[in-house]
Amino acid sequence: MACSDHFGVTADIGTSQLTIHLLDLENRNLLAQCVLRNPQSPFGLDVVSRAKHAVASENNARNLSEIVRGGVLRGIQSAGQDAGVALGDIQSMVVVGNTVMHHLFYDLPVDDLLVPPYEIKTPNSLDLPTGDLGILLGNGAMCYSPPLIGSFVGCDAIAVVLASGLMSSTETTVIADVGTNTEIIIGHKGNLLITSAASGPALEGMSLDCGMPADEGAISAVQIDTASYRPRVDIIGHGRPMGICGTGAVSALGALLDSGLLNSEGSLARHIESTWLSGRGDVVHYILVQATDSGTGRPIYISQIDIRMMQQSKAAIFAAIELLIDEASISASDVERFLLTGAFGSDLNISDAIKIGLFPQFLNARVDQILGGASSGADMILLNPELRDAASDIARNTVYVDLMDNSEFEFRFSKAQLFPGSQ
Repeated sequence: MACSDHFGVTADIGTSQLTIHLLDLENRNLLAQCVLRNPQSPFGLDVVSRAKHAVASENNARNLSEIVRGGVLRGIQSAGQDAGVALGDIQSMVVVGNTVMHHLFYDLPVDDLLVPPYEIKTPNSLDLPTGDLGILLGNGAMCYSPPLIGSFVGCDAIAVVLASGLMSSTETTVIADVGTNTEIIIGHKGNLLITSAASGPALEGMSLDCGMPADEGAISAVQIDTASYRPRVDIIGHGRPMGICGTGAVSALGALLDSGLLNSEGSLARHIESTWLSGRGDVVHYILVQATDSGTGRPIYISQIDIRMMQQSKAAIFAAIELLIDEASISASDVERFLLTGAFGSDLNISDAIKIGLFPQFLNARVDQILGGASSGADMILLNPELRDAASDIARNTVYVDLMDNSEFEFRFSKAQLFPGSQ
C-alpha cells in the first residue's frame, strides 16, 4: 500500500509494447510497473504499416487512437492495483514515444509522415487534461509529452538522452535504443546527432516463425556443436522452451555462422546432411528444439525466411550507425561509450551482435546497457518538471539525419546485409 497522496504515471508507447510506471511523487520512487503488448499490433507490426492503416480512413485513425489509449489505461489500472493506488489519486502523467506512436496516441494526423518531405505538423510539447484523452485520473491531472525531433524520431529519444546523462558528459557516445524502430544518437563535443532506422519487429521476435517476447520459455541463447551440429539452448525460466526471442535469434545466427551452417550471404548450408537441418518445401530450417522437447509440441526452429528478415533488421541498424558516425566526422575508434537500451538492446549479448554485424566494433568504447531508457527519462521528467526546459533544448539543438530516400543509407544498407567476413 502506498504511503503518500501524490502520485504520477509515465507511459512509454513503443511500437511493440507499452511500459507503464506508477511513481510516488513525494518519496520519488517507483511503486509499480506494467508492461503489455501494444494493442495496435494487429494493424501492423511496424510504424509505417500502422500509419498507412490510419490514413486509409478517419475511422481507422480514430480506432487506433482509442485502442492505444485503452491499452495505456489498462496498464495504469494494473499498476494502480498492484500498488494500492486509486486512479483518482494520480495527479500527473508523462507520455513518450516515437513520432507515429505519439501522433496516434494524441489522435493527430500522420499523413505527412508518409510522404516527402516527411514533416511534423505538431512538433511542440503537449500538455493536455488526461480527461480529454479518455484517461480519467485525479481532478485536474494533465498529460505532458516533450517535443518531437523528426518524422520518425519522437520524444522517447529525448527521454533516452536525459536518462543517459549525455548532456553532462564529455565522452564521445553512441546510443542505440533498439526496437521495431531503432533510434541512434551520437553525442560528440557538445553536439547531438540523431537518426531512426526502421529495424522491424524481427529483433523483438515478433515476426519470426517461432518468435516470442523475452518471457518465460523463450530461448535466449544458442550454441552449436561443430561436429554434430546439435544445438544447446538457454531458456528463460524453468519450463520447457516455447519459442525464441530476439536475443536468442541473434545468438542463433552467431552460432550458425561459427558452425559453418550459415554462410556470409545468409544462406543455410543445404548440402550438409544433419537431423538438425530440415527442409519444408523450398524453405530450409535449422531446428533448435525437437517437437518432443518443446512446450508447444511443435519444433522450434530458425528458418531461411527468418534469417532474411534478421539480415534486413541488422543491416538497417548497422548502416544507420555507420552513416551517423560519418555525419559526426568521427570514426568508430573515437567512440568512448556505447550505450544500449530498449526492450531488446538492454539484454543483448554484445559479442553476438558484433559477430553478425548488428553493430560496428567500438574497440575503445565502454559498453553500458540500461533497461528502459525511455521510461527512465520519462520518470525523470515526471519527478522533475524543470527538465521540460531541458527537453525543449535537446529537441531544438539536435541535428536530425533523415534516412528516408537517403541514397547513401541505401548503399550502406545493401552492403550491411552480408555477414562480417564478406563486407
